[in-house]
Amino acid sequence: MNVNPEIHLTDEARRHMLLALQAEDLTDFAIRVEARKLTPIKYEYSLFIEGPEERRAADLEIDATGIKIWVDPNSAELLGGATIDYLKEGSKEGFKFNNPNEPQGWTDPISQKFQALLDAEINPGLASHGGRVDLLDFTQGIARVRMSGGCQGCGMAAQTLRDGVERRIKEEIPEVDQIIDDTDHNAGTNPYYS
Repeated sequence: MNVNPEIHLTDEARRHMLLALQAEDLTDFAIRVEARKLTPIKYEYSLFIEGPEERRAADLEIDATGIKIWVDPNSAELLGGATIDYLKEGSKEGFKFNNPNEPQGWTDPISQKFQALLDAEINPGLASHGGRVDLLDFTQGIARVRMSGGCQGCGMAAQTLRDGVERRIKEEIPEVDQIIDDTDHNAGTNPYYS
């Protein structure tokens, strides 16, 4: 038997969810909350408004003071104790997940250096083209990465990885012997990778 995860809503998150449901008069609808591991240290979260016909048999239902929340069992394992907030900072606003289950970073020094270089230099450059690279694992000199966004499926992904990312990583981190791309490029928005 599945136990509903404890998911908390701040007053501001609850207010924005209610506004969205009431704006369309969606009284029988629920908010679907999903979480998945993007990398070993990064989760991805999604919120959707769904109608009764979209509820799945295995869904867990949480009553968040007048708001129905549906969570699939896999997401429930990742979300126990999480708080959903709604933040507005300058021109940016949206829901934010504060999740105590999400790891706080890599523990080994090489992976930490690799991630720091991705965050500070490589991903900001790739972001100008809508892409990014995430470290999945580093073991015995081999780093496994996943490309996403504009890089996933791009015809230039292999060259970007070899001539840009790998070259720069190896300049800064000589312990990295090889970088392996674990991306499913056929699933990208530009599936022309060969």
